[in-house]
Amino acid sequence: MSFTTSGLSVALTLLTIASGNPALFHPPSRSDISFTIAVSTTTANVSRNEAILLQVEAPTTIQWIALAQGDQMAGANMFIVYASSATEVTVSPRAGTGHVPPEYNSNGRVSLLPGTGIRNGTMTTRFQCPISLENPNTSLSARNSSWIWAYKNGNPMDTGNVSAAIGYHDAFGAVLIDLSDAHATNGDDSGDPFSDARLINTPSRSLTPMAIAHGCLMSLAFVLLFPLFALLAPLSRNTSMPMPIPKYHAPLQFLAVLITLAGFSLGVRMWSVNGATPAAHPILGIITVASLSLVQPTLGWLQHRQFKRTGGKSVFTFGHRWLGRAMIVLGVVNGGLGFWWVGSGVVGLRAGMVVFAVVAGVVFMVYVAVTIWISARGARQPELHRVQDGGGLSGKPLGSCAGTGEERKG
Repeated sequence: MSFTTSGLSVALTLLTIASGNPALFHPPSRSDISFTIAVSTTTANVSRNEAILLQVEAPTTIQWIALAQGDQMAGANMFIVYASSATEVTVSPRAGTGHVPPEYNSNGRVSLLPGTGIRNGTMTTRFQCPISLENPNTSLSARNSSWIWAYKNGNPMDTGNVSAAIGYHDAFGAVLIDLSDAHATNGDDSGDPFSDARLINTPSRSLTPMAIAHGCLMSLAFVLLFPLFALLAPLSRNTSMPMPIPKYHAPLQFLAVLITLAGFSLGVRMWSVNGATPAAHPILGIITVASLSLVQPTLGWLQHRQFKRTGGKSVFTFGHRWLGRAMIVLGVVNGGLGFWWVGSGVVGLRAGMVVFAVVAGVVFMVYVAVTIWISARGARQPELHRVQDGGGLSGKPLGSCAGTGEERKG
C-alpha cells in the first residue's frame, strides 16, 4: 500500500465546517464511500489525551479501507478497516514507514463506538483514536490538519487479525481538515457524535508542471523513440535503405537517451523532495535508465568494434539487442506503474493513461509486425554480404566480393 502526493500539486483547499459540525467527505466518484472526522467535545481543553472520532463507511465490495493522519504514508498514523465476519469489522492501527505495507502498531489505542458493524451490504466503522494525537505537533485546534485515505476493491478479508497482510490500494487521496470547527455533534456521549455532519467537497488534485514534463519525456522516449529507432538497425541490414548504424541508429538512440536522462532527473528530484522512500516505480526507473544509458551503449560499441575486426555477429550483438528490448518493455511497464503510483482523483490522469496505453499498444504491434516481416524477407533471400556494421547492403551475393577486399564505407 502506498500513500503519496509525490509529483502532485494537491489543491488542499481548507475544508472549514460551518457551525462546528463534523467534517464528511467522499473520494472522487465514490458517493458510496465516506469518511467523517470530528473532535471529541467531552474535554474542552486541547491536550495529548484528547481524541478524534472517526467514521468510515464503505460497501462490502471494498476489501479494505484506510484513513490516516499525515500528508504521506511515511510517518502517518493509520487506521485500516476490513471485515472480520459477515456482521463485524476489524480496525487495525498501523504505522506508515514508506511505500511499503504499513506495520501493525501495538501501541495503537482504538475504541469502537456504538453503530459499528456490517448491515445491508454496508460496512460502518466508528471509533475513537487518541493515538492520532500522540504527535506533539498535532493540535485539536489545527486549521489545516493533514489526512490521507485509500481503499482496495475486492472480496471481504473476513479476519480479526490486526496484523493481516493487505494488498496494494486501488485509489488514494489527501485532504486538509479544519479541526477547530469539526466538533462532534453530541459532547455528552449519549447521542450520535456524527449526526448533522456537513458534507464538504473533496479537494481536486492536479499534476505539477514538473510531473507532467517527467511523464511526457519518459513516455516519448520509451513508447516512441527507443522502439522506433531500434528498428533502423534491422531495416538497414535487410533492405536497401541506406541507413548506416554509425550515422543514424546510434545518434538517434543517443538523442533518446538524452531525453530519458532529462525526464529521469525530474523524476529523481520529485522523489527526493518527497523523502526518497522505496517504491517500485522509482527503483525500476533507476534500473532501466542506468541500463539504457550505460550498459546498452557499451554493448553497442563493443559489437561495432568486433564487427570491424571479424565482419560478423558476436555475443555483444545479442546482448545489445535483447537488453534493449527488455529495458524498453520494462520502461513501458514502469510507466504504467507511474500512473498507478500517482493514484486516482488527479485531473487529466485517466485521459493520460488511455493515451499512453493506446500509443504503446500501437507501437508494439508495429514493432512486432516489422520484425516478423524482416525475418520472413531474410529467410526468402540468399544471405547478403554485410559491408558495414549493420549500415547497409552491398547488393551482391556473399561470394561475389570474396577476396576483393571491397567494402562500402558507412
